[in-house]
Amino acid sequence: MFFKTLHACVFNFFSGNISVIAGSYAPPVSHRVDVGLDSSWQFIRQDVAGAQTNGFDDSAWTNLNLPHTWNNLDGQDGGNNYYRGIGCIAATSRQTAVIPTAIFF
Repeated sequence: MFFKTLHACVFNFFSGNISVIAGSYAPPVSHRVDVGLDSSWQFIRQDVAGAQTNGFDDSAWTNLNLPHTWNNLDGQDGGNNYYRGIGCIAATSRQTAVIPTAIFF
């Protein structure tokens, strides 16, 4: 009798004829915050002394979002004249705007 019952349970399980009574699921509380880093970057196609310092004024640079490439147009024109120099890209830290005491990974 045990094998007939087991066979019926296995058949019902694989045929989708099984009903499960369960309460609604509530995920655990998480303090995790996803911070997007793809927007609000500044770029300039040259070397800029002091650009790595805090408080550097990059307001005249080009605003862009990531992903980004600086030779998307001149690299596709078929010539060998695409830019091969230095470029600077910068973003303001978003850490203090989200959670001042957070640890970012």
